[in-house]
Amino acid sequence: MHVSENFWVASDVVWWPGAPAGSRDRVAVVSVSYNTRELTALLVWSLRRIVNWPGLQIVIVDNGSRDGSAELLAEAGQAGVCVALANDVNLGHGPGLNQGISWLASQPGPRPGWIWVLDSDVTAARPGALFAALAVAERERAALVGEPQWDPWHQAGRFGLYSLLLDPAQVWRNGIGPFTDGGDPSFDLLSSAERSGLPNRAALRWPCGWGRRGPRTDRRWARLLACPGW
Repeated sequence: MHVSENFWVASDVVWWPGAPAGSRDRVAVVSVSYNTRELTALLVWSLRRIVNWPGLQIVIVDNGSRDGSAELLAEAGQAGVCVALANDVNLGHGPGLNQGISWLASQPGPRPGWIWVLDSDVTAARPGALFAALAVAERERAALVGEPQWDPWHQAGRFGLYSLLLDPAQVWRNGIGPFTDGGDPSFDLLSSAERSGLPNRAALRWPCGWGRRGPRTDRRWARLLACPGW
């Protein structure tokens, strides 16, 4: 695996360092791209032009795309728009997320206090979406913030992975992470977080500030968790 700056990153999981603590105002977005050139470009554009959070770091892992995504992301990386991590083959969504977060964990400080996991086909629609999510996280003292959904395979409520805010100091550690390969990459992580007794896992309705292109016929709204007011 390599990045646009031409240095190499190990594929092994790197857990979040214990100290120094990351700044709570610093946020890093991690997303995985696979043959979604136009959608990934729109995601990055919306983060830079609509959200425009000070110091926002964007890490995109490309999983061996053959549609020009890797070349586009390499150019964006050279221009300082994002950090582009490139795999030669498709390793899967979960392993790609692990690589992006592990890359952040391996960098010298200052590190972000929050990591925002986003699917590559998500687009920011409102400038205040990130501020609102962080406000909920701080108010609820939450380690995870996401949208509640019903999982028909496991017959349980969970947070959707397409837009998930997490505190890496609490979540990205042995016994909770990492994301898994195949199926639902976040199920084991979210289940482990709940069993470990992490602080509140706050729920909110991301579509208030986010749009997702394309059909979502597999999506079911759930009212299993209380949604804190904005």
